[in-house]
Amino acid sequence: MIPKMTDDSREEDHSSSLLETSRRDLISQSRRGSKKRYNKRINYQVSNFKGVDLAQLFENDYFVFKTPINDYECVVAFPEVLDELKKAVKPTNGDANKVTYQMVLKALRASFDKTDDVKVRCSCADFHYRFEYWADRFGYLYGEPTDRADEFPEKTNPDNNIGATCKHLDLFLSSKRWLIKAASVVTSLIKTYPEKAAFYLYDEEDLEQEEPEETEEEPEEVEETSEEEAPEEVEEPVSEPSSENGEPAAEQ
Repeated sequence: MIPKMTDDSREEDHSSSLLETSRRDLISQSRRGSKKRYNKRINYQVSNFKGVDLAQLFENDYFVFKTPINDYECVVAFPEVLDELKKAVKPTNGDANKVTYQMVLKALRASFDKTDDVKVRCSCADFHYRFEYWADRFGYLYGEPTDRADEFPEKTNPDNNIGATCKHLDLFLSSKRWLIKAASVVTSLIKTYPEKAAFYLYDEEDLEQEEPEETEEEPEEVEETSEEEAPEEVEEPVSEPSSENGEPAAEQ
């Protein structure tokens, strides 16, 4: 939970106890701050997908999703996705080519819901002037704060009581529809680089497959028979062709 700041508490350092922030914490703070403001999120929509940082995902276990909303770029990031991915792809028995979109989507949803370390950022002026300082202070800002970000809240959001994020990020956090697109992209990347993906998705025991033992079959012994012992060929009787009335056809 992200508290509002009062005159008595504004000078206290809350960062050590509030570095863990979940998706639900941010949504709750925005709803409490201004329901009218929060409801305006429906006026926006996620537009073209920009990208998933695959290196961050597999090498650092950090999922970073960037997408433009209207004219601004929004970022949502969260860690510890690989454990959920490993559980989801377990039935594939070490074959990354068998990973399905449904498996990846299930893992992303589970990670996003359970994490207490969501990071966000938006390039809009609203986030920059009203929320960036508080996001940095309470540990949910993605990336480094911009210059002079700590000067603006004194006039624009001095008590941290108008929400946790801008309307663009409110839209992002309140819905998980964007995870559908993200899962599709991750699945495609896994199938494009199955060997690299397998290194991160499977434990050693999953990749070790027992090879069946090769057994040499002994050829069957065939008894040779002499010409004298060879069985006589028996000619099969040939039936005479019959006429239409059923009587033997006359010889011509």
